[in-house]
Amino acid sequence: LQNIADMKVRAKMTSILSDLLGPIALINPIKLVNSAASMNVVTAKAFSLFCETLSDDEISTLPSFSNKYVDDAAMKFQLVVKGDAAKPLTLVKSFKWLATAFEIKKADEFVESIPEISEGSTATTIEEAIKEQQALEAEKQTMRYKIKHVFVKDKN
Repeated sequence: LQNIADMKVRAKMTSILSDLLGPIALINPIKLVNSAASMNVVTAKAFSLFCETLSDDEISTLPSFSNKYVDDAAMKFQLVVKGDAAKPLTLVKSFKWLATAFEIKKADEFVESIPEISEGSTATTIEEAIKEQQALEAEKQTMRYKIKHVFVKDKN
């Protein structure tokens, strides 16, 4: 017995628990489409990284909650577990929300409907915002920045 795990775990999470996850739970195409008013472009384009498509038949094989608990808003997810069971912090290799092809298509259509930035617009693109943030983080590591801000109190 080598105590090695190599499996996919598919399950449901109650809506009460998924609500506690906050923005992480929103990176799900179903939640994105349902809460379009609070969605931004970064979140909309990121959802495909965190989802796996399953057929309706595969979704229906997920176990129900015990005690006859019914939760139509339950979030479905998949964990990929691999490694030494004696090291539990390194076991989870992947976490993805599960969705049907129809739900993914619906979310894709919504993302496609988001207008592109027009030529000459002063709006910042996602790529530009990321580059600016990286440049700011790199500048904070320089000695010049540290000396210049040595007496500035950190609000955190």
